[in-house]
Amino acid sequence: MALTAFVAGCGSVPYYAQAIGGQLEIWRLRVPIDDAINDESVDQETRRRLELVRDARAFAHQALGLPDNGSYRHFADIGREYVVWNVFVAPRFGLEPKQSCFLFAGCFSYRGYFSKSSAEAYAREHRQLGLDVYIGGVSAYSTLGWFDDPVLSTLLHYDDEQLVETLFHELAHEWLYVKGDTSFNESFAVVVAEHGLSTWLRNQGQAPARHSWNRYQQILKMVLAARDQLEVLYGSKYSDGQMSERKASVFRTMHGHYARLKAEWGGYSGYDRWMEQPWNNAKLASVSTYSDWVPYLRAILMQQHQDLMRFGESVADLGQLPSATRQVCLSGFTEQHYLSPCPDRFRVKN
Repeated sequence: MALTAFVAGCGSVPYYAQAIGGQLEIWRLRVPIDDAINDESVDQETRRRLELVRDARAFAHQALGLPDNGSYRHFADIGREYVVWNVFVAPRFGLEPKQSCFLFAGCFSYRGYFSKSSAEAYAREHRQLGLDVYIGGVSAYSTLGWFDDPVLSTLLHYDDEQLVETLFHELAHEWLYVKGDTSFNESFAVVVAEHGLSTWLRNQGQAPARHSWNRYQQILKMVLAARDQLEVLYGSKYSDGQMSERKASVFRTMHGHYARLKAEWGGYSGYDRWMEQPWNNAKLASVSTYSDWVPYLRAILMQQHQDLMRFGESVADLGQLPSATRQVCLSGFTEQHYLSPCPDRFRVKN
């Protein structure tokens, strides 16, 4: 009954049914992490990864101050590549994603399905309306502290750094969540996870694999540049036919940029599968959701001298504001403007 109330909002009953069924199945499959580690039928590498999760979970609370609750203290082997498939929908000539709204959690820039076929059916329905659609597989998600989330087998194909960072990312959602602002929430979790991983690696006497980080930043810069070009294009007065041609040209140029990046990387192909999937406005929205406010929030963390607790307090202040005011405060903070409607810590004078 509690789960029904959690997901209830707008939409169809079948959507809620699959959400409830998917969550209940995960709960059915979960076992305490210690039991999985001590299970002789579990392979050695899986046991090693679960030990890593257990250590990182303790570190998250003791060193980072992230929530100390029942989440990520169990393991669930769900037997598939992804736990959820998120569907992003956007206009043919626009970048704002369609929102899906729920009673307690608010609105999201995507809709998630535990079944790939259900995600594809929802996507097909919107493609038939002439909209841009993108389906992205998800290895982890958070119930935002409403329930104790387990570590899923879908996470164990990540390398060690990705695994630890994802754990910190999902715990950040349980620490702070602003109803109805997906981009702000995801950007906050990204910054917390970045800081958490860096702190974890220093504690382990390790240095982060900067080449991986640098490649990611180059990819992100490339994709956001394409988005900026399309934003200008969609504000123009071209005909639909001309708009379509120029839209396709932007994506062709982006692929050419990617080919040059690969050459600089010595042929590294880790992004090939993702880049080869069709690009459209919905796929761009899936990237923007996780990146739009990251530079602004990083600046706040720097202002707070890398103190994660003070950073969380600052961001919580922003979370109390209306969305439009919050965006003004974030932008003004990095641009050194004096902003009277913002919390005192964001009133930065020239």
